[in-house]
Amino acid sequence: MTNEELLQDLKQFVEAKVNASEERLLQKMATKDDLKIMATKADIQELKSDMDGRFDTVLEAVGERFESTDAVVREHERRITRLERRAV
Repeated sequence: MTNEELLQDLKQFVEAKVNASEERLLQKMATKDDLKIMATKADIQELKSDMDGRFDTVLEAVGERFESTDAVVREHERRITRLERRAV
């Protein structure tokens, strides 16, 4: 192999490495379509507001359920107290 051929092979090798590196870099970069798909700040704010609303709804439902359960427990306590008085 002559120096000229060796130089040509080295040039092809370097070009292949640079092209591969550029290809990997391009694959990591976001395209315009990728950016359009991403949520905007307004979208995130709207989602957060919706989640807060749902959380409030769930919290309210849990509170109502707790109150009704608490009322049942108090009623049972009253009945137990009356039964204990009768038993004495």
